[in-house]
Amino acid sequence: MLYQGKSLKNYSENELAEYRNTKIGFIFQSFCLLDDCSVLENVMLPSLILGKPERICRDIALKSIAKVGLSHLANSKTKYLSGGEKQRVAIARALTIDAEVYYM
Repeated sequence: MLYQGKSLKNYSENELAEYRNTKIGFIFQSFCLLDDCSVLENVMLPSLILGKPERICRDIALKSIAKVGLSHLANSKTKYLSGGEKQRVAIARALTIDAEVYYM
């Protein structure tokens, strides 16, 4: 597989970690959500970890949450959601990785 014209098998461990953190959105079987945080906070987390400004993170997260049909639950704590809703939060969180899509 090539990324930016370079084979991923030639990437260093640090380059592979950066690739995973910036280009791949993970959806875990157990969702891996922070139960005492809101849907919005959970979805913002990957962008915040990447060091993006909070305003941008919030905008990206709200758009991802809307894409999965959970805008009405954005401020709800995830521990109160159904399994299907938690799955959609995990999907919304994974969608935030490809943020360029939102600014086209």
